[in-house]
Amino acid sequence: MVAVLAFSYVVNAQIVKSNSVKRTITTEKVEKPESESIWYMRLGLNMMKFKGDLIDDEYMKSNLGYNWVIGFEKPLGPLFWGMEFGLSSRGFKLESNGYTSKFMAHNGIFSPFNIGYKYPISDNFAVEAHLGAFVSGDYFGKWDDDVIYDYDDYVYPNAGMQFGFGMWFSNIGLDLCWQKGFLNLTSDGDDFKSSNFMLRLGVAF
Repeated sequence: MVAVLAFSYVVNAQIVKSNSVKRTITTEKVEKPESESIWYMRLGLNMMKFKGDLIDDEYMKSNLGYNWVIGFEKPLGPLFWGMEFGLSSRGFKLESNGYTSKFMAHNGIFSPFNIGYKYPISDNFAVEAHLGAFVSGDYFGKWDDDVIYDYDDYVYPNAGMQFGFGMWFSNIGLDLCWQKGFLNLTSDGDDFKSSNFMLRLGVAF
Protein backbone atom coordinates (compact mmCIF):
# COMPACT_ATOMS: atom_id res chain seq x y z
CA MET A 1 0.00 0.00 0.00
CA VAL A 2 2.83 2.38 0.86
CA ALA A 3 4.51 1.57 -2.44
CA VAL A 4 1.28 2.33 -4.35
CA LEU A 5 0.88 5.67 -2.56
CA ALA A 6 4.52 6.55 -3.22
CA PHE A 7 4.14 5.64 -6.89
CA SER A 8 0.98 7.76 -7.20
CA TYR A 9 2.74 10.70 -5.55
CA VAL A 10 5.67 10.51 -7.97
CA VAL A 11 3.36 10.25 -10.99
CA ASN A 12 1.26 13.23 -9.83
CA ALA A 13 4.40 15.26 -9.19
CA GLN A 14 5.68 14.52 -12.69
CA ILE A 15 2.33 15.54 -14.24
CA VAL A 16 2.28 18.79 -12.25
CA LYS A 17 5.89 19.51 -13.22
CA SER A 18 5.21 18.69 -16.86
CA ASN A 19 2.15 20.96 -16.95
CA SER A 20 4.12 23.76 -15.29
CA VAL A 21 6.86 23.44 -17.89
CA LYS A 22 4.29 23.47 -20.69
CA ARG A 23 2.63 26.56 -19.26
CA THR A 24 5.99 28.26 -18.90
CA ILE A 25 6.97 27.47 -22.47
CA THR A 26 3.66 28.59 -23.97
CA THR A 27 3.53 31.84 -22.02
CA GLU A 28 7.09 32.94 -22.83
CA LYS A 29 7.36 35.60 -25.53
CA VAL A 30 10.22 35.39 -28.00
CA GLU A 31 11.41 38.90 -28.74
CA LYS A 32 12.51 39.52 -32.32
CA PRO A 33 15.76 41.41 -32.78
CA GLU A 34 15.34 44.96 -33.97
CA SER A 35 16.31 45.71 -37.57
CA GLU A 36 19.72 47.34 -37.91
CA SER A 37 18.82 49.07 -41.19
CA ILE A 38 18.92 52.86 -41.15
CA TRP A 39 16.58 54.83 -43.41
CA TYR A 40 17.47 58.40 -44.32
CA MET A 41 16.56 61.32 -46.55
CA ARG A 42 19.10 63.65 -48.18
CA LEU A 43 18.45 67.01 -49.85
CA GLY A 44 20.98 69.44 -51.19
CA LEU A 45 22.61 71.56 -53.87
CA ASN A 46 23.96 70.07 -57.08
CA MET A 47 26.85 71.87 -58.84
CA MET A 48 26.26 70.56 -62.36
CA LYS A 49 28.80 70.46 -65.20
CA PHE A 50 29.63 68.39 -68.27
CA LYS A 51 33.03 67.08 -69.32
CA GLY A 52 34.30 65.95 -72.69
CA ASP A 53 35.88 66.90 -76.00
CA LEU A 54 32.88 68.87 -77.23
CA ILE A 55 33.40 71.98 -75.08
CA ASP A 56 36.57 73.68 -73.85
CA ASP A 57 36.82 73.66 -70.03
CA GLU A 58 37.57 77.38 -70.20
CA TYR A 59 33.97 78.09 -71.18
CA MET A 60 32.27 75.36 -69.13
CA LYS A 61 30.88 76.64 -65.82
CA SER A 62 28.73 75.08 -63.11
CA ASN A 63 24.98 75.44 -63.18
CA LEU A 64 23.10 75.15 -59.89
CA GLY A 65 20.67 72.26 -59.47
CA TYR A 66 19.35 69.94 -56.78
CA ASN A 67 19.39 66.37 -55.49
CA TRP A 68 16.77 64.74 -53.26
CA VAL A 69 16.89 61.05 -52.35
CA ILE A 70 15.50 58.55 -49.85
CA GLY A 71 17.67 55.55 -49.03
CA PHE A 72 18.76 53.01 -46.48
CA GLU A 73 21.96 51.52 -45.09
CA LYS A 74 22.15 47.92 -43.86
CA PRO A 75 25.20 46.36 -42.13
CA LEU A 76 27.24 43.95 -44.26
CA GLY A 77 29.98 42.68 -41.94
CA PRO A 78 32.28 45.64 -41.19
CA LEU A 79 30.74 47.52 -44.15
CA PHE A 80 27.21 48.54 -45.10
CA TRP A 81 25.21 48.36 -48.31
CA GLY A 82 22.13 50.24 -49.39
CA MET A 83 19.97 51.81 -52.10
CA GLU A 84 18.74 55.31 -52.98
CA PHE A 85 15.96 56.71 -55.14
CA GLY A 86 14.64 60.19 -55.71
CA LEU A 87 14.77 63.25 -57.96
CA SER A 88 17.81 65.07 -59.30
CA SER A 89 19.12 67.26 -62.11
CA ARG A 90 22.00 67.58 -64.55
CA GLY A 91 23.17 70.51 -66.61
CA PHE A 92 25.82 73.13 -67.31
CA LYS A 93 26.44 76.79 -68.10
CA LEU A 94 28.57 78.11 -70.98
CA GLU A 95 30.14 81.57 -70.85
CA SER A 96 32.05 83.05 -73.80
CA ASN A 97 32.61 86.68 -74.87
CA GLY A 98 29.80 87.93 -72.63
CA TYR A 99 27.34 85.32 -73.89
CA THR A 100 25.79 82.83 -71.45
CA SER A 101 23.98 79.61 -72.37
CA LYS A 102 22.31 77.38 -69.77
CA PHE A 103 21.12 73.80 -69.86
CA MET A 104 19.23 72.00 -67.08
CA ALA A 105 17.32 68.71 -67.12
CA HIS A 106 15.23 67.14 -64.35
CA ASN A 107 15.32 63.39 -63.80
CA GLY A 108 14.31 60.50 -61.63
CA ILE A 109 17.35 58.76 -60.18
CA PHE A 110 17.94 55.31 -58.70
CA SER A 111 21.07 53.90 -57.11
CA PRO A 112 20.55 50.11 -56.94
CA PHE A 113 23.70 49.35 -54.97
CA ASN A 114 25.84 51.45 -52.62
CA ILE A 115 28.58 50.05 -50.44
CA GLY A 116 30.42 51.95 -47.74
CA TYR A 117 32.09 52.05 -44.38
CA LYS A 118 30.98 53.99 -41.30
CA TYR A 119 33.41 54.64 -38.46
CA PRO A 120 31.98 55.76 -35.10
CA ILE A 121 34.06 58.44 -33.37
CA SER A 122 31.71 58.57 -30.37
CA ASP A 123 28.16 57.56 -29.48
CA ASN A 124 26.70 60.51 -31.38
CA PHE A 125 29.30 61.17 -34.09
CA ALA A 126 30.45 59.02 -37.03
CA VAL A 127 32.16 59.48 -40.39
CA GLU A 128 31.46 57.43 -43.49
CA ALA A 129 32.51 56.90 -47.11
CA HIS A 130 30.39 55.25 -49.81
CA LEU A 131 30.68 54.14 -53.43
CA GLY A 132 27.89 53.12 -55.76
CA ALA A 133 26.26 53.10 -59.19
CA PHE A 134 23.28 55.07 -60.43
CA VAL A 135 20.83 55.19 -63.33
CA SER A 136 18.59 58.13 -64.19
CA GLY A 137 16.08 59.27 -66.78
CA ASP A 138 15.33 62.86 -67.79
CA TYR A 139 11.64 63.75 -67.93
CA PHE A 140 11.94 67.48 -68.66
CA GLY A 141 14.64 70.01 -69.44
CA LYS A 142 15.56 73.18 -71.31
CA TRP A 143 18.61 74.44 -73.17
CA ASP A 144 18.05 78.20 -73.19
CA ASP A 145 14.60 78.54 -74.80
CA ASP A 146 14.44 75.05 -76.33
CA VAL A 147 13.06 72.00 -74.53
CA ILE A 148 14.83 68.65 -74.71
CA TYR A 149 12.00 67.13 -76.76
CA ASP A 150 13.04 69.40 -79.64
CA TYR A 151 16.32 67.49 -80.13
CA ASP A 152 16.11 64.23 -82.09
CA ASP A 153 19.54 63.06 -80.91
CA TYR A 154 18.97 63.78 -77.20
CA VAL A 155 19.77 60.85 -74.87
CA TYR A 156 17.30 60.81 -71.98
CA PRO A 157 18.82 58.06 -69.77
CA ASN A 158 22.10 58.32 -67.94
CA ALA A 159 24.17 55.91 -65.84
CA GLY A 160 27.42 56.12 -63.95
CA MET A 161 29.23 55.96 -60.63
CA GLN A 162 29.07 58.07 -57.50
CA PHE A 163 31.45 58.47 -54.59
CA GLY A 164 30.85 60.36 -51.37
CA PHE A 165 31.98 60.92 -47.83
CA GLY A 166 30.42 62.67 -44.90
CA MET A 167 29.54 62.62 -41.22
CA TRP A 168 26.60 62.01 -38.91
CA PHE A 169 25.82 64.01 -35.77
CA SER A 170 23.28 61.73 -34.07
CA ASN A 171 20.58 61.49 -36.77
CA ILE A 172 21.66 64.60 -38.75
CA GLY A 173 24.14 64.10 -41.58
CA LEU A 174 26.28 66.08 -43.99
CA ASP A 175 27.31 64.40 -47.25
CA LEU A 176 29.64 65.44 -50.09
CA CYS A 177 29.07 63.36 -53.22
CA TRP A 178 30.66 63.35 -56.69
CA GLN A 179 28.65 61.80 -59.52
CA LYS A 180 30.11 60.91 -62.94
CA GLY A 181 27.89 59.96 -65.88
CA PHE A 182 29.03 57.43 -68.48
CA LEU A 183 26.53 58.22 -71.29
CA ASN A 184 26.85 61.09 -73.76
CA LEU A 185 24.20 63.78 -73.83
CA THR A 186 23.53 63.19 -77.53
CA SER A 187 23.69 60.14 -79.78
CA ASP A 188 25.95 61.73 -82.41
CA GLY A 189 29.09 60.25 -80.84
CA ASP A 190 30.50 63.41 -79.25
CA ASP A 191 32.18 62.90 -75.87
CA PHE A 192 30.00 64.99 -73.55
CA LYS A 193 29.12 63.52 -70.15
CA SER A 194 27.68 64.84 -66.88
CA SER A 195 29.83 65.56 -63.84
CA ASN A 196 27.99 66.63 -60.68
CA PHE A 197 29.22 67.62 -57.25
CA MET A 198 26.58 67.59 -54.51
CA LEU A 199 26.43 69.02 -51.01
CA ARG A 200 23.55 67.36 -49.14
CA LEU A 201 22.05 67.52 -45.67
CA GLY A 202 20.44 64.34 -44.36
CA VAL A 203 18.23 63.08 -41.58
CA ALA A 204 18.04 59.45 -40.41
CA PHE A 205 14.74 57.99 -39.18
